[in-house]
Amino acid sequence: VDDLYRDAAASGVDLNQRATVGLQLLNKLTEPKMVEQLQQLLDLADQAPGLVAMAVDTADTMYEYVSEAGVDPDILLQKGLTNLVRFSALMASDEFDVLLDSGILDPQTLVTVGGIGKALATSQQEPARKVSPLGMLGAMRDPDVQKALGFMMNFAKQFGKNVQS
Repeated sequence: VDDLYRDAAASGVDLNQRATVGLQLLNKLTEPKMVEQLQQLLDLADQAPGLVAMAVDTADTMYEYVSEAGVDPDILLQKGLTNLVRFSALMASDEFDVLLDSGILDPQTLVTVGGIGKALATSQQEPARKVSPLGMLGAMRDPDVQKALGFMMNFAKQFGKNVQS
């Protein structure tokens, strides 16, 4: 025993310290609360195969559901991951900070952008008609056209102030 003790000490191992730590660990492991928690963990480990099978069954069901709805889950996952990588790169860029600070995501700005989108979609559904210069002057009597022109004039002024030359 003395030889083993000397060999351990020569190897940098303090057997007294290890024995003390081992006894402290054994004491902690055998405390009633710890024994109860370890038993719960072991019970959960016994249930793990069933839980994994249930998760796989749920994933299969969801896969079938979205497939029947006309969505290709493989393409969705591939494009989702590709766009996640692209979006992560965008979020890390200085340009994204500029976008966030620009006011474009301000609620009122988003309402305006939504209105522009609706107007664009509706306008594309109607055939474009030729308008003469006199027809343009006549159209300026329309209150909706006047609001749009007023908005465009405000935008032009603000854009001119903010554009970098």
